[in-house]
Amino acid sequence: MSTTQEDHASSPAVSGGVCNLINLTADFRPHSWIVDLLLESQKNNTPPTEKDDKNLGNGDSSSDKDIVQLELRTKYYNALVKLKHFSFVEDDTNKQRFDDTEALLMYCDGTHESLRRAQIVWQLAKENEPAVCLFIVDTTKDTVVDGSGEVTRTQILSWCLDNNFELVECDEVAEDDNGSDEEGGIVDIVGKGRILEALKSHTWSTMKLLDPPPMLANGNANQERKARTLGTESTNMEASMDSFEALFSELAVIKAKADNLPLEERRAYAEKIALSFYAAMGGGDSEDEED
Repeated sequence: MSTTQEDHASSPAVSGGVCNLINLTADFRPHSWIVDLLLESQKNNTPPTEKDDKNLGNGDSSSDKDIVQLELRTKYYNALVKLKHFSFVEDDTNKQRFDDTEALLMYCDGTHESLRRAQIVWQLAKENEPAVCLFIVDTTKDTVVDGSGEVTRTQILSWCLDNNFELVECDEVAEDDNGSDEEGGIVDIVGKGRILEALKSHTWSTMKLLDPPPMLANGNANQERKARTLGTESTNMEASMDSFEALFSELAVIKAKADNLPLEERRAYAEKIALSFYAAMGGGDSEDEED
């Protein structure tokens, strides 16, 4: 069962934790798919219907129909985020709508016009220093036709680097992506999935940390005990190595002394030195080890 716009309007207010999604495409193509994507983990919750004539607000930064409550869930925390989504309006200079903004998502296209709009929005929002800044495009081109109004991927990437944005190309596919992490390494998430991943990677002001499960807590305790044991063993090993190196440095003196001893005494002396080296290498004192 889906909810209506009135249901969203009646959702509890979220203090702080604001994510602004701005549609800057030249043809104002619908950006509702991004809202759907961000809400995919929330059952029985769908965003309000988008209209192409939605705009940046005409001074009203809290229109309920343009706000969706987003709950981000990870294995470490849950966070309530106020997702505001609008389309660009040329003469809107209201900086207050970006108050408490922790994430800024700009849905753009590969045109000079979209880059120009992105610069205007960024001038309004950058004073709030949002931690997550994404420049989202459907696709990019390595080469464009002169006079087409399009820009290359290099030009888009240059703008992103100059303004500390991450470029998200929705049609990008990870290299050697097999959908799993069999070797336990870090999997780079690209394309549309990177949008939600970037939001979950942020430390939101509204987040509530989750308690570790009991098994994990016990595992941590076991790891601490192992760490203490390894630390003791490491200390003992260092002491043994120091003793071994001291004996080894005196090997020439020991050999000279043994050469001047009678045969019977030389054999007993050699056994004594051998046991000293064995003890320095960590050998014990039990009868079996001596044998």
